[in-house]
Amino acid sequence: MGYMENNDYQMIEGEEETRPTGLTILCVLTFIGSGISFVSQSCAFFLYNAIPEMMYASAKTLGGMMGDMYIQMGDAFSSIPRITFILLALVALLSITGAAFMFVMRKVGFHLYTVSQFLLLALPMIVARHFELNYGGLFLAAIFVALYATFYKKMK
Repeated sequence: MGYMENNDYQMIEGEEETRPTGLTILCVLTFIGSGISFVSQSCAFFLYNAIPEMMYASAKTLGGMMGDMYIQMGDAFSSIPRITFILLALVALLSITGAAFMFVMRKVGFHLYTVSQFLLLALPMIVARHFELNYGGLFLAAIFVALYATFYKKMK
């Protein structure tokens, strides 16, 4: 007997259900956004001392109002504890992990992703105590969690 390929793309009994397009789009958006966040937070952690110095050097070059703005940004960056950046990079990694599990239709990914979104909002307020709740971030996180939740029943 020869090997026969199933080219009609119909569900065969016992075959896994395909991933919905909407879930694929959400996962790809999470991979992109959290991937960029992981890289930028990691860079901020490893270049913690160099970043304010670059801002102060730019302030000297620019002068005037732009120079003042760069000085304020350097001061603001320096006021954030360094550990905040590595913690946020790890949260981004948790978000990517959650999306990866959901990409392969596993419910545990939804829980990992939801925890990562809570931590993303809470960590800056806990570690760098002078931060307030990011309402834009809260709104975006709530939308993504709600959209992911619509696919939860299809996951294993």
